[in-house]
Amino acid sequence: MNYKNKYIKYKTKYLELKKMKVSNQNGGQCIKKILYENGNFFVENNIDNDKLDMNSTFLIGSITKIFTIYTILILHQNNLLNINDNIIKYVKTKNKDNNDAFEKITILDIINHTSGLKGMPDNKKSIYVYHKNASSCMKTFIDENLFTKEFGTDNYSNIGYIILGYIIEKITNLTYVKAYYKYIFNIIGMTNTNVGNTNIKLFSEYCKKIKKYENNFKYWGSSAGGLYSCVNDLLLFAKNSFQLLNNETIDLLINKIYIGKMKNPRGNIGHSGKIYGSHTRFYFTNDDNTLKKIYIEFNTCISIKKEIDEYYKLI
Repeated sequence: MNYKNKYIKYKTKYLELKKMKVSNQNGGQCIKKILYENGNFFVENNIDNDKLDMNSTFLIGSITKIFTIYTILILHQNNLLNINDNIIKYVKTKNKDNNDAFEKITILDIINHTSGLKGMPDNKKSIYVYHKNASSCMKTFIDENLFTKEFGTDNYSNIGYIILGYIIEKITNLTYVKAYYKYIFNIIGMTNTNVGNTNIKLFSEYCKKIKKYENNFKYWGSSAGGLYSCVNDLLLFAKNSFQLLNNETIDLLINKIYIGKMKNPRGNIGHSGKIYGSHTRFYFTNDDNTLKKIYIEFNTCISIKKEIDEYYKLI
């Protein structure tokens, strides 16, 4: 290929990308989206040739935390841990201040984001490195000063949920994903939820190709935000998740647990997730083991940022 043809090729590509970016900035028109609400299924895709359906997989970001909570509750139910256990029982660090705090805070405090743990680590390089499990990820930050808030302070913490993933791995001798499969996915039949690459192409904001370091971020997220899933699997979870718990644990979930800082009256379960390549929302109401309503939304390549507060207003 001569230089002139190369120039024309790259100029054409540049103009196409510029057009996509302008379209996206002017209202988020360039988008890949799945919306499922109470039986209605809606698809929009004007980015590429991927065919979107109920099994199309998207990164679900912090929706992963729901599965971490359920796994912890099932381990509690099986007397393998107690959600009122102090963290020092499972985690010790080289940092004395951290250990002193771990003597006070409990698993439940971390679940409810009231532990005082900061949200993200100081070592930013570590969050773009491939990690096979939560234990590997936790080692990169556990000796930092982790507490920037006082105990009992409401502070959303991804670090806390990676610590929960480590506790799950320590107790079960499984990776956090294999623990999810053992205690949740295999029982319910969720075969299309995992960590790794999705079966469709994802894009970052303004339709940019996801870079390697951005792609690695999900591995750091692990038990705080590393999974992908699809409509069919989340439907199965919404319909059957309460069958995983006995009445005592369901009462605990509804009255003592906050999911994404949201109370769970009448079995309202929900979370949003934002990660490189996806912006997601998922909530359902499961009353007396009957699915009353469900909302699932997956987006990629969007420029319009939706605040989490908006999400909570919908529930």
